[in-house]
Amino acid sequence: MASSRDLVAVFVAFELLSIPTYLLAAWRKRDEHSNEAGVKYFLMGVFATGVLVLMASASFAETADAWTGITRADQPSLPVSEAGRALRS
Repeated sequence: MASSRDLVAVFVAFELLSIPTYLLAAWRKRDEHSNEAGVKYFLMGVFATGVLVLMASASFAETADAWTGITRADQPSLPVSEAGRALRS
């Protein structure tokens, strides 16, 4: 995941990484705490995936390129990218 160059690979790697952890959280079937933890962890993963897709779509809207993420110089910048640039520096 750290060596991916596009947002699609990050998303697929994140999802493939999270599936086994959902199963491990609810591994003990007869323990109600384990079942509750599995459901809560799954719901938190769903919300985290939603935020990741939202931010990836904002990046795609800014750059119009899902593969490289390079911004075109002639395109006006969005407030989302200005906030990202401020956080990076």
